[in-house]
Amino acid sequence: MLYNDNSHEKNVAKGRFDLLTSIFINLTDKKTNSKNRLISMLSTLLSKDMAPQTKKKELESNYKIKMTKELEGAVATMCNLSDLLVEEGIAKERERSKAIEERSKAMEDRSKRLINKKDREIRMLRDEIARLKAMNKKSQTGKTK
Repeated sequence: MLYNDNSHEKNVAKGRFDLLTSIFINLTDKKTNSKNRLISMLSTLLSKDMAPQTKKKELESNYKIKMTKELEGAVATMCNLSDLLVEEGIAKERERSKAIEERSKAMEDRSKRLINKKDREIRMLRDEIARLKAMNKKSQTGKTK
């Protein structure tokens, strides 16, 4: 706990309350267990591959953390949090895939409309060419007589 610099308490951290400090911790999986106890404990606690009961047992046996009802609830919340994050990621990916699919379908429909339009234009031009050839042939047969 931090106390302000004017506190007369002993064995406590003193400092400023208005400063924000950020730290990044690279958690490991159980196969590459960290030698650092804090990182190792957090890796256990936040593991997505470990069942909540296993986490509780490891926290009690390896880190001497007594599991109270309150702490069990916190561990369960953290376990559920990782599941929630995965579910949210899956939901976002589904939304993204659906949007891509809709855009793809719209582009495909537009392409089909353009192709059909061009096919109609080509048929009209062929008909016009055939009509002009027929007129040309008629006019040439009329000149030769």
